Amino acid sequence: MLYSQRDKRWKKNRLGTCGDTIGNSGCLITILAVLFNKTPLEVNNLLLLNGGYSSGCLVNWQVASKILDFEYLGSGKSAPVFYPCIAEVKFGSRSHFVLMYDSASFFDPWYGDIGSLSNRYKKIVGYRYIRIAENVKNSLSDDFKTILAIFRKYLFA
Repeated sequence: MLYSQRDKRWKKNRLGTCGDTIGNSGCLITILAVLFNKTPLEVNNLLLLNGGYSSGCLVNWQVASKILDFEYLGSGKSAPVFYPCIAEVKFGSRSHFVLMYDSASFFDPWYGDIGSLSNRYKKIVGYRYIRIAENVKNSLSDDFKTILAIFRKYLFA
């Protein structure tokens, strides 16, 4: 299921322990929700209950990876070797995270849709590299591949 961080069901909920909301700054937890078949509110609560935030509303990758059962491989500026990968882009003057399926297509939690990177964001400023265990039952990786194939067939054909 693809979600928008601005969905009325959670957009006004506080993100972590800072003064911001999921609707305003919950792009990363929305990506994690989509990847692991949860809602952004569920991910937010899991992180809150397990010390998964640092400095108020920054995701602690080590804790999040244990809670959601994925491997965090670090961050950098080099193009990813495998996908999915979380990319940091500029969204006006702010940073924003999107989930890349390949070098051009991505899920955008602000809009809750799949798009072409070059059409919406001009520059990737960094990456967060993750590896999802193949035997994780709640991963939606196969669903994303199917959605992406349909998207390409009908919109880019």
